[in-house]
Amino acid sequence: MDFTRKRGFWAAVKRRMAVLAMLGVWGMASWTGCGGSSSNPTTPNPAPPVNLTGVYNGTLTFKRSQGGGCVGATINKLKFTTPIRLEVHHNGSFIDMTMTLPNLVGTSTLTFSGSYSNGSYQLNLTGGSGTTFLFFCLSGAGRLVVITGGTLSGTGTHAQLTGDYVSNWLTPEGVATVTAHFSVNR
Repeated sequence: MDFTRKRGFWAAVKRRMAVLAMLGVWGMASWTGCGGSSSNPTTPNPAPPVNLTGVYNGTLTFKRSQGGGCVGATINKLKFTTPIRLEVHHNGSFIDMTMTLPNLVGTSTLTFSGSYSNGSYQLNLTGGSGTTFLFFCLSGAGRLVVITGGTLSGTGTHAQLTGDYVSNWLTPEGVATVTAHFSVNR
């Protein structure tokens, strides 16, 4: 057998082997790239972050009060519900809310600022208007009340916010710590 002829034969075999090897690598890469390999499963895309910015309407139900004389006693007895409106401005972990609710002589508008993380928020009262109002006790006696502090905390989605509103009401008979629950929808 001719030596040059043998060299051509083996060169052709090597070329075919290289082509087959490349086809095998390409086939395995395309098969596992679709998530078909159990040793390398694909992960779903993460959900987009929730943004709570918007206007929500719902109710606030006063649940209990500690202190505050007849104001606190009236809240504990009646556990009344009032309509509220929340305007929310949310940017990343920062959140601001403006709560508007009626009082006997108009409306109270309270502003809160705080943080948002993993579906929960925690805010502190930062100001407002209509925070001094007249409150009538069960006895009929009127009391001038001043909201001096408060917090909002709860959970939220793009469609609904729920949580608790805890505030300090300064009354002539001492401070009433008032707790209420709210639920609002967009």
